[in-house]
Amino acid sequence: GGASNTEDFSSFAVSLNGQDISGVQNLYYKIGYRHLGDDDIGGDTETGWAFTVGHSYDLTSNVNADLLLEYTDISNFEGSTNDNTYMTASLITNFYEDWNITASYTERDIDVQGSGDLDDYLFQLTGGYDFQNGLTLEGGWKTTRENQEDDNILGMLARYRFTF
Repeated sequence: GGASNTEDFSSFAVSLNGQDISGVQNLYYKIGYRHLGDDDIGGDTETGWAFTVGHSYDLTSNVNADLLLEYTDISNFEGSTNDNTYMTASLITNFYEDWNITASYTERDIDVQGSGDLDDYLFQLTGGYDFQNGLTLEGGWKTTRENQEDDNILGMLARYRFTF
């Protein structure tokens, strides 16, 4: 059950992407729409829009950044009567080719029909090093408020890429 579990082609997503807007090099956008049909057992059709704008640029000859802003509005989220909106901002920096630092913040407003709104957030900060031999090490911290509960998470990631 649930939105998009329809056994037919009533669910779809489309997007339009572009870059170098108004002649500004590395300024990009994305506009997306999704329609998830109802499941005929009581769910509602979910529809949603996403609008993204970002800009990649060099701060110095050794440091580049990618700033992204996104707004998303989803009606009847997951086939329910709830409407969700999201605002996200992120900054990804890479320096001296091997290092990276990323900060991002997302705020979510859930309009619960027949009840009060819920406001959640997610903030995360990560950093890492790429050894240029397939191995990347990263560490991060995430703090969230979801369903009126606060959580903090520390994590590490070791990734090794290889071809076969």
